[in-house]
Amino acid sequence: MKSIRLSAVIALLLSGALVAGISLAAKEKGPGGPPPEIQACKSKKAGDACSFRTRDGSSKNDTCKEITTPAGNELSCGDMPKPPRGGEKEKQD
Repeated sequence: MKSIRLSAVIALLLSGALVAGISLAAKEKGPGGPPPEIQACKSKKAGDACSFRTRDGSSKNDTCKEITTPAGNELSCGDMPKPPRGGEKEKQD
């Protein structure tokens, strides 16, 4: 009886660790993987020409440059778009 309870506890702990690991991996890559600006320079070096399709479907050509992200230093095809600033309301006169 004790071995069944111990097995159940171990199974719960392992499944929780697996879910936490999957969740962490999803946060690092974001929904759908790295942004197209990062993907475009995946196998390139700083200064190399690059191109990618933007989220609106248009094409952008630029050069790879080093940027700092939460994941560390990476190459980006041009500048990364600034994330929207939440929580701020427009001032009304």
